[in-house]
Amino acid sequence: MFNRAIPVMLLAIFGLTKSKQHKLMSRFGVCYLLMFVSGLAVVLWHATLSRSYQIIYELTVVWSTLTYLYSIMAMDAQATGHAVLLGFHGVVTSVVYCFSSFKFFLFTRGCSLVLLVMWSGKVMRQIPKGDPVHPSCRSLYRCSSVVLLGSYALVLSEVALCESYPSLFRAFPSHAVFNLLDGVGQYLWICYATLAVYHWNHRQPKLQWGAGCLPYVIRDSHLRARGA
Repeated sequence: MFNRAIPVMLLAIFGLTKSKQHKLMSRFGVCYLLMFVSGLAVVLWHATLSRSYQIIYELTVVWSTLTYLYSIMAMDAQATGHAVLLGFHGVVTSVVYCFSSFKFFLFTRGCSLVLLVMWSGKVMRQIPKGDPVHPSCRSLYRCSSVVLLGSYALVLSEVALCESYPSLFRAFPSHAVFNLLDGVGQYLWICYATLAVYHWNHRQPKLQWGAGCLPYVIRDSHLRARGA
C-alpha cells in the first residue's frame, strides 16, 4: 500500500518544490498539493481500511480533477462562470457520493477526466504548430491523456472482471498499477497545463528536466537570471 503511493507523493513534492522555486502561479502549487494529499489519503485508506478514509481519498480525487479543470479554464474569458459551475458540481457530487456507492465515484471521475482531456485538447489546438513550445505541449498533452484515461480504463476493467476472474487480479496488482499511472498522468498534465497557461499569457515558459527524466516548467526570465 505504501509502495504504490510514495512515488506519487514524491512526484507531487518535486513539482511543488519547483513551482515555488520558480515562482509559478499559485494554482499549480495547489494542484501539486492536492496530488500529494490524494497520495497520502491512499496510504491512510489502505492502512486502516476505513470507510471514512476511503471517502476522503475519493472526494480528494474528485476535487483535484475539478481544480485541474479550473487551472486551465481560468484562461477563458468566462473564468468566473466556470469556477462557479465547477464549485457547484463539486458540492453536489460530494453530497450525492456520501449517500451513494463506489460506482457513482467511478462515473463522476470518468466524466471529469473526459472533460479535462477535451478542454486541454481545445487549448492545445490554439497553440500554433510553428511555436517553439508546441512540440513540448503536444507531447505532454498526449502522454498525460493516454496515461490518465488508460489508468481509468484499468480500474473499470478491474471492477467489471474481478468477481469473474479473481485469480487474474490476485496475480496482477492492477490497483497498484492504477495508482502509479494515475499519479504519473496527473503530474504530466500539470506540467502541460503550466506550459500552456504561461505560453498563453506570453510569459515565455521553458520545459526543463530534473534528474534527466522529470519534466518541469520554468519561466524564461528565470533562465536568464541564472545566466542560462
